[in-house]
Amino acid sequence: MRRLVIQNIEEDQLMVTRKKPVVVYVRRGLKVLENHKAVTVKGVGPTVQTAVFVAQDITSGYKRKLKTSCEVGTLSSLIDINNFETGQFGCEEKLSSSISITLEIE
Repeated sequence: MRRLVIQNIEEDQLMVTRKKPVVVYVRRGLKVLENHKAVTVKGVGPTVQTAVFVAQDITSGYKRKLKTSCEVGTLSSLIDINNFETGQFGCEEKLSSSISITLEIE
């Protein structure tokens, strides 16, 4: 199975994964807001829920009011199919939900 490759992540964006706890992303998001006017939290597939939790925690932990905007969508990725017993090899498309939450200082 191929891993989703994320390219061109900006300094003011957080790409949430399942490898780190929520508090790591919250701290990073609060640090981004010290130097930028906005932070964007992104999640794909099983990390959509985590991205929402991170955005909520950043909003409640920030000392000023934040304007929230949200975009949802679907990403397409390819999954390798390797069946050594039957000799079938190939790939198939997999659709995954995605979310992008922007928190902007008012």
